[in-house]
Amino acid sequence: MNKKQKQTSLERIVDGIVFISLLVFYFIIWRYNRKNNVDIPVHFNIQGTADAFASPEHLYGLAALNTVLIAGLYLLKCKNISLNFGQEVTPTNKDAVMQVMRQTLSLFALSIVVIFGIILYETITYDSNNTAYSFILIFVSIKVPIVFYFLKTQNIKQ
Repeated sequence: MNKKQKQTSLERIVDGIVFISLLVFYFIIWRYNRKNNVDIPVHFNIQGTADAFASPEHLYGLAALNTVLIAGLYLLKCKNISLNFGQEVTPTNKDAVMQVMRQTLSLFALSIVVIFGIILYETITYDSNNTAYSFILIFVSIKVPIVFYFLKTQNIKQ
């Protein structure tokens, strides 16, 4: 019984935002590379201070990594693999858990776009006199899909 389940409206909205965000991400990098030739920070330490610099072409590597991670999440989503952390998957609850899991994977893809967007923003607007406090958002954004999953699976019966 390997029937294809319909996407929820949450999935469609989040997947659309992820796709558009990836296009915007590549456009920003392309535009930045056309205008700038100065070295940019390519690594930040735990305090948010840049500790390595390179040419702006390295941003394409950041975009490629972003795309590969998101593609991997969507591959998991398409394969309908039951990733069961926190909830045992049984024949009676499989459909409900899988629906929540697909929504969670979409939210993880969105959080990856947000994380890489923060890194891109901090990279192209880097000022050595200011500390990058927006990196705190990275720690928050990766937790959102996990909290969503646990809240949504609390009401699923075994």
